[in-house]
Amino acid sequence: MKKLLIAAGLLVATVACAEQPKPAASSFTSTSSKSASDADIKLYVLDCGRIEMENGMLFSDSYDYDGKPLKLVDSCYAIKHPKGVLVWDTGLSDGLVGKAEPVNPEGTPLFLSKSTTLTDELAKAGLSPAEVTHVGISHMHFDHSANAELFSNATLLVSQADYDYTFSKPTPFGFDPSTIDGFKADKINKLKGDHDVFGDGSVTILSMPGHTPGHQALKVVLADEGTVLLSGDLYHLRPNFEKRIVPRLQTNRADYIASFDRMERILKVTDAKLIIQHDKGDFESLPKAPEFLH
Repeated sequence: MKKLLIAAGLLVATVACAEQPKPAASSFTSTSSKSASDADIKLYVLDCGRIEMENGMLFSDSYDYDGKPLKLVDSCYAIKHPKGVLVWDTGLSDGLVGKAEPVNPEGTPLFLSKSTTLTDELAKAGLSPAEVTHVGISHMHFDHSANAELFSNATLLVSQADYDYTFSKPTPFGFDPSTIDGFKADKINKLKGDHDVFGDGSVTILSMPGHTPGHQALKVVLADEGTVLLSGDLYHLRPNFEKRIVPRLQTNRADYIASFDRMERILKVTDAKLIIQHDKGDFESLPKAPEFLH
């Protein structure tokens, strides 16, 4: 009987551990520090728009959001490193700024709005487009790659798979090849896997295909916060992470699940904190430029 009770206790403890909530953006402890030096890596959160819909069916292939309204944020990021500046994702088009009503692109259930330009958001972080040395694109959907032309003198970091898919015919839904037309060939680095942006392991683009053929996430190692992971569109909402919900917006479901597995393993091994880029709660919990994480 005693052995049975011990075994039952171990089982309960195991289940309890398995059901512990996973890392959330709200667990960040610092926002900015006057003591941060120029040698510190700083991560700035930028507001790149809003996406709303009356029916969220696109964001689950298992009916979680069918018939339910959803409100997403569109966030971008600037990472100041001693060797340069990386902008991660470039958000919704600045052409939305000043529109009296949200814009509904033809053939979509989405309503798009934006209150400030990406240039103005960068200015809050003390940056101009000319100071940006690298532009990392999680994937080439319009809400992550518009405004990329602002940085045509920087090095564009895009996956080979997404680059090829962008220029395939007919043009895939949500892709706009013109957003990167301004980059010269020698300024485009077409990635075929993970990529160490500054060569010191502090800022690494991670291959996470499934949402698009070459979808990517970003790992940033900060002095105070530790490892931070930016999701791209691997997850659109916090429940998608917690329940492993795959959206209808995907190009390969098996790749998507494999990327879930990889992300969860990285979170565990590095004790990282995850920022889900479209999640309103995550975005609201973070400091905004001119404050930063470091």
